[in-house]
Amino acid sequence: MHSSFPMARHRACRTHAERRAKAIGVAAVSALALLFAWTHRGFSFDDAFITFRYAKNLVEGAGPVFNPGERVEGFSSFVWMLVSALLMTIVGKDALTVLAATKVVGILFGLLGVLGCWRLAEDLLPERSGRAGFLGALILVTTGYFPIWAVGGLETPVFCT
Repeated sequence: MHSSFPMARHRACRTHAERRAKAIGVAAVSALALLFAWTHRGFSFDDAFITFRYAKNLVEGAGPVFNPGERVEGFSSFVWMLVSALLMTIVGKDALTVLAATKVVGILFGLLGVLGCWRLAEDLLPERSGRAGFLGALILVTTGYFPIWAVGGLETPVFCT
């Protein structure tokens, strides 16, 4: 099978052993990412609660405002405010419950970012795709900022993915 995308061919030629090694590597790096996220689970950015206030007012029908009747934009991401509002309709309006839900979403998008980093490293170094992907993802996961932003309650992991 020929692809017009130049890097797609090297992925299709993997042996069973290479695919198995990649699956083990992805699982190991993902487990490490989850471990680091767990160790930072208590960390939250206070700006998340500003977004939650806007989302709560939106859900309650007052629109995306901090205080009903005042039209001031104070959230950092309109899309994240909409995601927070959607989560409120699912898990309830309690700020701590919504914070927990946004942390889960952040971790999921953080894991997608790890996979994206793996693929990017494979594309940049196709002759060393297995090792490059593993090392690229490992470097991302072990940076101190990765787990903090994944569980901070803000839109950063979604934006980075």
